[in-house]
Amino acid sequence: MCRSFLASFKGAARQWFASLQPRMISRFSQLKDSFVGQFANSCTFARATPSLFSVKQRTDESLRDFMSKFNKAYIQIPGLGGDVAMVALQTGLRPGAFLDDLILRRPEHFGQLLHRARNYMTLEDQHSTHDIPSSSKSNHQEPRKGDRDSLL
Repeated sequence: MCRSFLASFKGAARQWFASLQPRMISRFSQLKDSFVGQFANSCTFARATPSLFSVKQRTDESLRDFMSKFNKAYIQIPGLGGDVAMVALQTGLRPGAFLDDLILRRPEHFGQLLHRARNYMTLEDQHSTHDIPSSSKSNHQEPRKGDRDSLL
C-alpha cells in the first residue's frame, strides 16, 4: 500500500517525501500523519452559511459589483438552499429601489431574484451612462417666469 501511495506523489508532495531522512518512517500510519501534518494547510475548505450573511453592499458599490461578490461567496457553500441565499442577499443589500422591490414583491425562488437583479443592474448601468456631469448641472438654470412664453 505504501508504494502505491508514494507513486501518486507529484510536485510539492514528491519534494517533501524526498526530503525525509532515510528510515525515519517505519509504518504507514506515521507516513499518513506526517503527510497530513505537512499539507493540511494546503486544503481549501467550503465556507459556512454564516459567512454569506457577512457579505454587505458598500454605499459606493454598484449592484453589479455586489452581486459578483455575493456570487463568489455563494458558490463556495455547497448545498445551500435558495431560500437561505435570498435572505442572505437581502440582508446584505443597502437600502434602495432593488431592496424595496424584493420586500414588496417577494421572489418565488432564487432564480427569479437573480433575474430581477439583472434587470436592476441594467437599469443602474443605463443611469450611469446618462448621468450629466456635475459641472454641467450647475450651469443649468430654470427659465424665469417671464421667459415661459418664449419657450412655447
